[in-house]
Amino acid sequence: MDMNLDKDTYSLDLKQLTREALQAMVEGEYSAHKEDPVYYIRQTWEGETPEGLPLYPKVLPEVILTWAKLNTDTSWQPEDFLVLDLETTGLGRGNTLAFLIGLGYWEDGKYTVEQI
Repeated sequence: MDMNLDKDTYSLDLKQLTREALQAMVEGEYSAHKEDPVYYIRQTWEGETPEGLPLYPKVLPEVILTWAKLNTDTSWQPEDFLVLDLETTGLGRGNTLAFLIGLGYWEDGKYTVEQI
């Protein structure tokens, strides 16, 4: 009996089961990478929450622009910004892993969130 062959077969079966379970629970798709494709989700909103609240303020507070070292005299548009969100296993210096990475951006008047 070849233990390496059994281990490889088990690993492939486990990967396939994990992929199928993830697809059944969360609407998304796998990337086209041949080795270790990532599962990603893309959602788009028209510019307001389901409750009717705007996703982007009419005016950005000066304190936010100053903190981000952006010119307070510039008229910033939603399309000028990219939001990065990292979900990690902790805040420590070592052994911290990112398990969810999200990007948010405005495009054509819609807010899009992509997560991997």
